[in-house]
Amino acid sequence: MRKTGQEWMSRVSQELIPNTMTKLPIDLFFNIVMRVIWINLGLMDDIHATRTGKTLKLAIKNEGVTRVTGSNEVNVGLYMGVMNGI
Repeated sequence: MRKTGQEWMSRVSQELIPNTMTKLPIDLFFNIVMRVIWINLGLMDDIHATRTGKTLKLAIKNEGVTRVTGSNEVNVGLYMGVMNGI
């Protein structure tokens, strides 16, 4: 499931996210752009990214896919896909 989510989000990121938005610092990109998209799609109730050096930490509240199917790695793949795409 991780690989499917990663490949899908990587392609979506490359095709649908304007190049100017990909130049934002990655934590701001997640907090401003991806937060609005993913919450509106119902993928989660909230997301917050913080960056310390080269480490990005994502705090996710109530993931939609996990809520329905139980433990899985779809959202991990989505996050990885965004990073690959931008």
